[in-house]
Amino acid sequence: MAYKRARMGKRSPNKAKRRRDVTARTENLKLSGGKSVLWGLIGAYLLTMGGLLLCSLLLDWGILSGTQNQYVLLVMIISLISVFAGSFVAARMSGEEGWKYGFITGILYLVIRFFISWLINGADIFMGNIWLESASCLAMSGLGAILGKKKIKK
Repeated sequence: MAYKRARMGKRSPNKAKRRRDVTARTENLKLSGGKSVLWGLIGAYLLTMGGLLLCSLLLDWGILSGTQNQYVLLVMIISLISVFAGSFVAARMSGEEGWKYGFITGILYLVIRFFISWLINGADIFMGNIWLESASCLAMSGLGAILGKKKIKK
């Protein structure tokens, strides 16, 4: 009799229970906000290091040449791509409120980068284009967070 009911299009209670179990398991796969921000930061800094290493190798081999302002722009582009990717990853991993965690990833990336720059350069950190760099970094992290946010079906 249960076979006929399932065959006729009526749902059996076992199928509904299995569907709820699968939904519960997929909801448990999303990471908490702190872990997703950490993974986003790790990804962003690995991408930054890889991009800077590639550019330094290209400079050393003589393939890349230009003025100092062009190098500053290149480093800024690498960091913007990195912060976009890191906030995208954080937003994708966190789940429902991904935009918030992606934006937090961008802010922490910026703070850590300025702290490292202050340790290396000393008091000259505020001599560059800090406002342009901060605004563009926050804009890219917001864009990455919005694009990385998962859409939850209800």
